[in-house]
Amino acid sequence: MRYLTLDWPDALSFFDGVIGLHDSEVIDVKIDRESKLGYIILINVLDYSIEQGFRVKFDRIIIEMADVSTDHDEVASVLVGYDLVDAELKDGSLWMSTMVGSVLFRFKTIRFLLPD
Repeated sequence: MRYLTLDWPDALSFFDGVIGLHDSEVIDVKIDRESKLGYIILINVLDYSIEQGFRVKFDRIIIEMADVSTDHDEVASVLVGYDLVDAELKDGSLWMSTMVGSVLFRFKTIRFLLPD
């Protein structure tokens, strides 16, 4: 895997740069209770420019969160298979919403990666 971001300022800048990940599809959510690592896999992550409009910037992105928690881990799986309607990244939390529900992830660190 190749890291696109390594620290909080990079992660926030990246998130803002790809229009908050809106309209990408969630294809997997995994939270390991023992290691407290969480992964969200998105496909068709869009970018926007005045010259080109909306275009797929990344075919697939992995969001990695350390010391991650949600109110109900099984609720996170409700995101799988749906496009993101809205998402917000704040210090220590990532909120994601689809047509079927929303989930708030709390974390200590977050990084964005590209698969090999």
